Amino acid sequence: RSSPAPLLASTRLSALKRRSGCKTGAFLLAPRAEIEIPTSFNVAAYVFDGVVNFGADRLSVENGQMAMMSGGDTFQVSAAPGQKGGRFLLLAGDPINEPIARHGPFVMNTDDEIQAAMKDYQSGRMGEIKRPQVI
Repeated sequence: RSSPAPLLASTRLSALKRRSGCKTGAFLLAPRAEIEIPTSFNVAAYVFDGVVNFGADRLSVENGQMAMMSGGDTFQVSAAPGQKGGRFLLLAGDPINEPIARHGPFVMNTDDEIQAAMKDYQSGRMGEIKRPQVI
């Protein structure tokens, strides 16, 4: 069984998959590895294995937890000391600089849009997912 390659400092956010103003990528962070990622984006990182430190304060984020970051020029990502490293999913997107209204599963810009979306949902105008036929 071969050991996984460390996450190198040369890894760049620009190498991540870009879809509709967003960038995503899954990373393996080897023990003692450190990287910096530009934060002109709003960023969320979900740790799904191990422990990873985020930010200059080295906030420790464990398996099953999420860190959210914005502002500043860069943020640091490092493996927690004495840990095996970690794996995390990084989601980043350009700030939209618009108001955000949310209620349940709905996310819109205003409360009026939330109310309209809820009415559309309740009246069936959002469509439906048909059950597959079992043969």
